[in-house]
Amino acid sequence: MSWIRLILKKIRAAFHFFKKVVVNLVFIILVLFAGLLMFSGPDYTEIPESGYLVINPNGYLVEQVSYTPLIEQIRNNSFSGQRDVSEISVYDLMAAVDHASQDERISGIVLDLRYFAGGGLSKLTQFADKLIEYREQTGKPVYAFGEYYSQSQYYVAAHATEVFLDPAGSVDLQGFYTYQTYLSGLLERLNIKAHIFKAGDYKSSVEPFSRNSMSPEAREATSSWLNQLWSYYIDNVTEHRIVDQRVASGLLADYLSIYEEVGYKRSELAVRAGLVDTLSSRQAFYDHASETAEHNDFTQISYRDYLQTREHEIGATEHDLPEVRVITVSGEIYYGHSGQTSNAGSFDVINEIQEAREDDNVKAVLLRIDSPGGSAFASELIRTELIALKESGKPVFASFGSTAASGGYWIGLAADRIFATPSTLTGSIGVFGIVFTMEEALSNVGIQSDGIASTEYPFIDSFQDLSQSAEVILQRDVDTTYEQFVGLVAESRAMNYNQALTAANGRVWTGTQALSHGLVDEIGDITEAINSLAEHAELENYIVNRSSKERSFFAQWVSQLFNSKAVESNLFNQQRQTLLPRVLNELEHIEQYNDPRNVYARCYSCQELLVQ
Repeated sequence: MSWIRLILKKIRAAFHFFKKVVVNLVFIILVLFAGLLMFSGPDYTEIPESGYLVINPNGYLVEQVSYTPLIEQIRNNSFSGQRDVSEISVYDLMAAVDHASQDERISGIVLDLRYFAGGGLSKLTQFADKLIEYREQTGKPVYAFGEYYSQSQYYVAAHATEVFLDPAGSVDLQGFYTYQTYLSGLLERLNIKAHIFKAGDYKSSVEPFSRNSMSPEAREATSSWLNQLWSYYIDNVTEHRIVDQRVASGLLADYLSIYEEVGYKRSELAVRAGLVDTLSSRQAFYDHASETAEHNDFTQISYRDYLQTREHEIGATEHDLPEVRVITVSGEIYYGHSGQTSNAGSFDVINEIQEAREDDNVKAVLLRIDSPGGSAFASELIRTELIALKESGKPVFASFGSTAASGGYWIGLAADRIFATPSTLTGSIGVFGIVFTMEEALSNVGIQSDGIASTEYPFIDSFQDLSQSAEVILQRDVDTTYEQFVGLVAESRAMNYNQALTAANGRVWTGTQALSHGLVDEIGDITEAINSLAEHAELENYIVNRSSKERSFFAQWVSQLFNSKAVESNLFNQQRQTLLPRVLNELEHIEQYNDPRNVYARCYSCQELLVQ
């Protein structure tokens, strides 16, 4: 039998050698191709006369696309097999529509949303409102075609002139929901202790590690904002379409009644309910669109190619106009650099603020916040730097995106004026701390820790239990930070402390609710915030500059290559939400804790509700 093992060993060695050769060849080919592309530059697509602009987003909408270095994109996607869902800047989609509204070559817009994975409700609304604006300004059609519409896809499609659905398809309106995975039982079985400290009765961020179910306070608060967001979704759809209320009631009995009327055919249900206008195959839809085009031909250009070509046609313009700088704080708030993550590192945000303060051409700053918070220490550092910016004589307004909660709201308190959308999730004015120790778990497998310290102060060690004194210190840190947070709300929002306390307590609010509690100044989107800021700064002619890390043409190409068609229908994605990914998702949050004081202003229950 030894000769069999020898043969298998040689086969295995040959296989590994072959794999290394292939990997290296792929890398060399990509590098050579990169050189060719960088020298040749982008190949601009000709915009067809009387053609349609096809908006075919692949991925989910974000405030700011994550910056990943080129070599990391190649390594992660080619060699490790990892593939992240693409991100789409909502401003790219809006810019494409803006250009089309001034371009006589464009006959209309076609929405091809089959690979669109959704996004926060406020971002979907930004894009959908831009489609309505296009229709009103140009009088040209916006068509939507889909074999199937998820909730996010349909929300956008509902703003089209006509909505087409494949006869075998359906519109999947399920309502909004949010579930957390509770790990306290798992931690107990593993003998891992979660030492939890919090301030604010509704601060539920630590519940996954301390409970087996949602607390009454969390259920009350979450139900409030979740139902309000769903009402906003339905109201926005019915503003543009006449919809049978039975499909919007959320009651199974209502749904069954209309389902029976159409012989249990979901596509017919969508027509009967007013969700779509016409059942059509893709080719029949193309034929219909051709009839309305000038040359009776369905010529098209994708929004990415169109945007690239239009910006090339217009070219870079020299100017000496005053600038409104937009600084974006998106994702988790970290202490330090954000690195290659999609989160907001305090060092990076502070550098941007300092650059805006030192640039004489920057006359005003809009702080765009799309964050559930994070490190309380990092949030305060950013807020302090914003105060210094204001003291230099430059006004600062804040515009809240889908989420601006806890630490995200904290930094917004530095602004002269705060704008939020009706669907923004904000507030969550509460604080928590959490420390995990695993001395028992390690002891059970024979691992011990021993050593000497010169003081009693290094009391946080995952190998040792927390002492009673250490727990007192951590709880006092949390309480003090909470009092500071509420005090900042009172000072910044012209309230007394008790009024601020009523609006705080860790409670999450929608933008509309926040306005009634005095936590924001005005309901409006980012465009309205910029216009108001410019007026406040007495600027008539100005430019808006959104600071961001630019990616090379080749880096963008690599990203599109690896993520092409990576998004599957949400109907299938939902079936793959198995237990393990949900547990791992909760555990990943633990890695994001890097506050030097172990004190966090972070909202998990209101993490951006991705409409899928």
